[in-house]
Amino acid sequence: MKPAAPTINFRRLSSLTLGVVAAWLAIQVIGHKPVAPPRKTSTPPPLTEAQKADLRRQAWAKIQPDLTEADGQMAVLATHCTERIVTFMNERKSGARPFAEELLSLRSKWLLTKSHLPWGDRNGHSRYTTAQFQRFVFSEQEVRQVVASAVAEFNADVAEIENRMLTKVRLDLAEFPQGVVGRLAEESVMHARFATALSSANAGAAFGLKMDAAGLGTSLIVGVVVDRVIAAAITRLAVSGGMLGLGAGSAVETAGIGLVVMIGVDWVIGKVTDPESKIAAEVCASVEDLKRALCNGDVKCPGLRGELAAAGRKRATLQQAALRQMILANR
Repeated sequence: MKPAAPTINFRRLSSLTLGVVAAWLAIQVIGHKPVAPPRKTSTPPPLTEAQKADLRRQAWAKIQPDLTEADGQMAVLATHCTERIVTFMNERKSGARPFAEELLSLRSKWLLTKSHLPWGDRNGHSRYTTAQFQRFVFSEQEVRQVVASAVAEFNADVAEIENRMLTKVRLDLAEFPQGVVGRLAEESVMHARFATALSSANAGAAFGLKMDAAGLGTSLIVGVVVDRVIAAAITRLAVSGGMLGLGAGSAVETAGIGLVVMIGVDWVIGKVTDPESKIAAEVCASVEDLKRALCNGDVKCPGLRGELAAAGRKRATLQQAALRQMILANR
């Protein structure tokens, strides 16, 4: 007897087929979900010249604290740098006693005696006195070097302050559109444009310590300032009758120093109980007078502190003019 043929359940097959078709359609619908078209972004209109000018004024106001801070730092430089002279002079007072001992030596007395003889060298003892003063206290060259080093320190400190200021200015300007402030937020661009603007402003500035575009005074200018400070100090001492005076007028012609110690040794010897202490005290007083003259001067002859303070104020004015030109005038 033959087995019965399997019967096909058409209902179940139909359901299965419909399920497969439905699943396929669902996959197609989900996999091909329409993508929303990109939104159109509107380009902002270009800034008007009036808007740019307003933003530049805002940028100028933004950097003012940076300039004020730099001004304050430069204001204290004059006193700080002048302290070099104060330290130098105070240290050299220690040579007053050895100098006095040498001035009262037998050699000194013999040269003094010869200078009063008809056939003697009238200036022999003065030259000897000056040489011993340079040996034990200080020389003209040493004074010039310490004043020059104070000016050089001032220049270096000004350059450092200025570099820090420009760094802060760059960071502040980075908040503004490049179309307004250009590429001033870039270090190389900032320094190049500042140097150009500073040079332009500096060209019309006629003052003692004129600096170059990098912020440093030239060696020639430093030398002029040193000569002026020293000549003013010597003039002040000569007028006031200080013991450190001009030597035969040569200092005026050469803008140098004639450090001649005017001490009446022939008067001191025999008339003063302790001539060595007397001479040492006079030398210390003379050194103190020269220190005050070099550092402070007076109304007519300003000292180094006044020279550097004036230079700092003028430097600040130049910085303002240069940055104003770069930012407000966009040049």
